[in-house]
Amino acid sequence: MEGIKVKNIGTLVISYNLENPRGISYEMLGPSKPTLQVSRRNNADIINFTPKKAGLYKLLVKYNNKLLRNSPFELTAIDLSHFNYLNLQDSLNSIIPEQGRSDNSGNG
Repeated sequence: MEGIKVKNIGTLVISYNLENPRGISYEMLGPSKPTLQVSRRNNADIINFTPKKAGLYKLLVKYNNKLLRNSPFELTAIDLSHFNYLNLQDSLNSIIPEQGRSDNSGNG
């Protein structure tokens, strides 16, 4: 396995360097049983998952029914329905000095 990265919410990209990736299998454990959809592309699998509850999930990656090194990979699903974006912006404004903020006006 070359790496794992979160592409966006609910999508993972698993890259590998294998001649025969048919032996790769995935299982996700956590507070709910998420739906997993795997699309195989050139030396990478794209995994779309839909957790039904927030919490810690573990993605088990196996090759020929053996866990790979560093597997399981931990992911945290967060319920953003109660997230307060205004408080986040206020917090960022208080910790980022005025001169450290990017100028979107096109003047600087």
